[in-house]
Amino acid sequence: MSDVDSYIQSVEDNLKPIVKKLREAIKGCSEVIKEEMKWNVPTYSNNKNICSIMAHNHHVNFQIFQGANLKDSKLLQGTGKNMRHLRYENIEQLDITIINKIIKQAIMKDTKTL
Repeated sequence: MSDVDSYIQSVEDNLKPIVKKLREAIKGCSEVIKEEMKWNVPTYSNNKNICSIMAHNHHVNFQIFQGANLKDSKLLQGTGKNMRHLRYENIEQLDITIINKIIKQAIMKDTKTL
């Protein structure tokens, strides 16, 4: 069992489907993304950190490290310098089309920093 699998097992039962679906979407968007635990949460990177999944008590944040700099940053929440996120309280809120769009933009942003 990987560290990410262990993390998912530790998440509240009602949030596990959200975390699993986000993980599946991220890994399905690109073969170059590397999955590892950073800051005690599943984090995905290539040249730089791209995104992470952070489960809280009653919701899950899908965090995009350079979200403020993406073309569709208006779809994301947050006011930090670069980090933005999407917040999910249930699986029905999760829109895979938007997730894929955001991940692909974040990967492109990461690739252009070479």
